[in-house]
Amino acid sequence: QRCITSGFFANAAKLHYSGEYRTIRDDQTLHIHPTSVLFPEIPSKWVVFNEVIQTSKYFMRDLTVIKPEWLCELAPHFY
Repeated sequence: QRCITSGFFANAAKLHYSGEYRTIRDDQTLHIHPTSVLFPEIPSKWVVFNEVIQTSKYFMRDLTVIKPEWLCELAPHFY
């Protein structure tokens, strides 16, 4: 997970109190894609993702649960 975070640090998203995710970079609203194994789970507070697909909403695909402190540790130049 740390390795994936180091590669996709710019694609981090945090769970908003509304139940949607928001990107750290530009505060874009995102949702977990229904085909994701994380879709039926209790939402994690922080994730990184590989791609965004736009249909009726913006959906994250290929996402991984992370710890927020990894972002500052692995990408201090960005955060």
